[in-house]
Formats: sequence, C-alpha cells, structure tokens
Amino acid sequence: KAALANFDRTLALFSPLAAQKPDDSALVTEISNAMAWRADALKIGGDVGGALAQRQAQAKLLEKLLEREPQIASAKNDYSTAMRELGNMASLSGQSSTAMKSIQKALAMSVELRNSDPQNAEYKLFEIMNRLDLAAVHLERCDQNGALVQINSALPMLQSIPDPDKNLRQEKEQIDLQLQIFAFRGQMLAGNGGELSGALRDLIDQKTMAMARMKPGRDDPLYFARAEIA
Repeated sequence: KAALANFDRTLALFSPLAAQKPDDSALVTEISNAMAWRADALKIGGDVGGALAQRQAQAKLLEKLLEREPQIASAKNDYSTAMRELGNMASLSGQSSTAMKSIQKALAMSVELRNSDPQNAEYKLFEIMNRLDLAAVHLERCDQNGALVQINSALPMLQSIPDPDKNLRQEKEQIDLQLQIFAFRGQMLAGNGGELSGALRDLIDQKTMAMARMKPGRDDPLYFARAEIA
C-alpha cells in the first residue's frame, strides 16, 4: 500500500507536466516507469484487473512515443515488457487468445531489439523470456508443437549468452530449468513418454541439484516447485 501511494503521487506530479510538454520523451519515459511499478504493486496486492488496466495505459503511452520517435531502444524494451506482462495477466484470467497476441507483440519487439544489437546479452534474455512465456501459453492451449518451437529457439540463444564473470549464472540456470520443464511438458502432451521423457527428467534433476549447490536465489523455491509439479 505504501509503494502504491508513492507511485500515485509520482504520477500525480508528472501527469500535468506531460500535458504541458507532450513531446518530452524523457518525461514520458518517467511516467511509463511509474506506471510499470504501479502495475506491479497492484498485481502483488491481488488487483489483477487494476494492474491490467495500468499496463494497458502504459502500452498506449509507449506506442505514441514510438510512433513519434521509433529509434528509442529503451522505449521498445519497456513496450515489450508491458506487452509480456499484459499477456501473462490475460493468461491468469483465462484469456489465452489475448495472452497469445500480447506476448507475440512483445516477442516481435524483442527480436527487433536483438537484431539491432546481436551481442547485447540483456536483449537476448528479454527475447528468451518472451519465448518462455509464449511457450507457456501454447502449453495451456495443449499446443505442444507451438511450445516446442519457442523452446527450441530459446535454448541455443541462452547457451550463446557470454557470462565471463558468472554474474548471470543463477538467472541462466533458472531460465534453463524452466525451458527444460516446458520441454518435458510438451513431450508428455505429445505422448512421448519413454526414453526421451526419462532423459528430460534426469536433466531437470541435474539442473535442480546444480542450482541447489549455488548461492540460493530468491526465486529458486518457485522453480524447484515447478520441477516437482512437472
């Protein structure tokens, strides 16, 4: 509640300024960031409808900015994130078609960013996350082939991300584990139970053990639980 109140105050301060300076891209970016944080606070508080409306407003704001200044990479990245969040919330609400369209838009934007700077590890990670979430929607629709297309695109990209200082090791292991879980679910949906599923199950076990030996990550229990459910 305290965070939400602060974001409300921030938007109340910035909105009149934006009305006076509609072409100020830096100001629009600040408002977009405040909207994103406010949406997250609403979602954490259980107000999925309010969070959805806030993300929709943010997406519209960024669309207008990109129409005027299509070269702003940070705005493209923020738009991709907003659309992915919209898709995830639509999925939670059982709106799989809406979720699919939103995450596809997010993916298209992240692919554009990655193509503009192929060595950018952050852009690759964002694209992988979009593919991961899109695979989740395919699985919800029992479309194992659609899910596996996204997984098979994401896995080699994840492996290609350089990490000389191992700063991304925990995050990469988490994402890799989730991709393997989705691959396992896709194979089970396809009825491929035998040796392939056994191999995937062993790989999931190896990943969870490797993560357990690392410095514990905040979200590790969530990934371990997903592995057990799979």
